[in-house]
Amino acid sequence: DTLAVGLAGALVRRDVWHATGGPDPALGPFGDGLEFSRRVRLAGYRVVVEPSAVVYHARASYQGQRAYGHGRADATEPDVARSYAARRKAQLYNWILATPAWLLPLQLLWLLVLAPLRAVARFTGKDMARARAELSAGAAVLSRPTCGWPAGAAPARCNASRPRA
Repeated sequence: DTLAVGLAGALVRRDVWHATGGPDPALGPFGDGLEFSRRVRLAGYRVVVEPSAVVYHARASYQGQRAYGHGRADATEPDVARSYAARRKAQLYNWILATPAWLLPLQLLWLLVLAPLRAVARFTGKDMARARAELSAGAAVLSRPTCGWPAGAAPARCNASRPRA
């Protein structure tokens, strides 16, 4: 058994998929495997890795060559900076989901401080795109106040016993 598997190469039984509702659409292609695997484990199923399995993945979303949900991006050259905002949002989102309920208010306050600090650090490094991404990812996560934090969360995602990472 393992913490999580990437959904690009995952094999999921149909009954497990229907019982858990599939991956959370708020995550897009980044971090969805971690969030889905947590819910699968909470529902009482196993998450297992086959060490000898080989998966070939183009990683077009990661390299910024495909805009998630909008077809193809205009860029033909790989550049991981284009996907940084979506990846950072997924990191923060999973971080919040793994937080125990009693610690959530402190975590949100910390996020309120952390996002601008990381943006300033990126700005001083002359990386304006990532500085904007830090702020937008923090704002996106802070603007989704529901029980499990994802927008439009299904009841299965609003489990009172939150998993710890």
